[in-house]
Amino acid sequence: MLGSVPIESLSDITRWIEQTYPGRSTLFFRGQGKDNPMLPSVARLKPKRNDLDLLATEQKLIRAFQRRSLPFLEMRPETTWDWLAVAQHHGLPTRLLDWSVNALSAVWFAVEKPADAPDSHGVVWVFEAKEGLIENGGDYVSSSASTHPFSLTRSCILVPRYVSKRIVAQGGYFTVQASSPEAPHFLGLEEEAAFRDRLWKLVIPSTCFPAIRHQLSRMGTNAMSIYPDLGGLCQDIKWRYSCAKDEPA
Repeated sequence: MLGSVPIESLSDITRWIEQTYPGRSTLFFRGQGKDNPMLPSVARLKPKRNDLDLLATEQKLIRAFQRRSLPFLEMRPETTWDWLAVAQHHGLPTRLLDWSVNALSAVWFAVEKPADAPDSHGVVWVFEAKEGLIENGGDYVSSSASTHPFSLTRSCILVPRYVSKRIVAQGGYFTVQASSPEAPHFLGLEEEAAFRDRLWKLVIPSTCFPAIRHQLSRMGTNAMSIYPDLGGLCQDIKWRYSCAKDEPA
């Protein structure tokens, strides 16, 4: 990891990006309300049967999702990559991590909810990508790729087809983490050799969450823009007419 940077306002973030990456670098951003390792949700899964391997359970989950989700889908996914993206988007544990090309969206996810403790902090991870497909030395894999997600030898960036309105609204991309049959099956992305030397961590004290939340709203980034549906609308209306628990009355 290149280092961590203290951040107290939205202008701190935009200034840092402009100064650190003044050129045409392709940057991805990931916001977290807590400074947890960048492990995919499936890595934290505890299989119901002790004799069932985590990686086998992962594939059972996606097969079950493929069988049972069809009546609820906006459009039918065409590849396993598409299925993973839709499943991740709706909360199924997968080997995907959410990223965005929109820095403001990532900051929103870091400060959206009040922190559990006043001395805690959120983070925004910043990653500089290498152009090109993984077979050509780049970081990317296409959602139409013939490579199977469960046989990756290195982690990569998935360019998703827009199979959900929220993926479009959030400028959504994913990293897909390679797995190992030996425990631990997954490493945090910040521990992987191919990624760690291109990662920065922007650290936001929880005391700054309320101010940054309002700064984002003035810039047009709020629950309604992030979640363009009735759920997002209701969340935005509630916030505009009442105070979150970390905001003064």
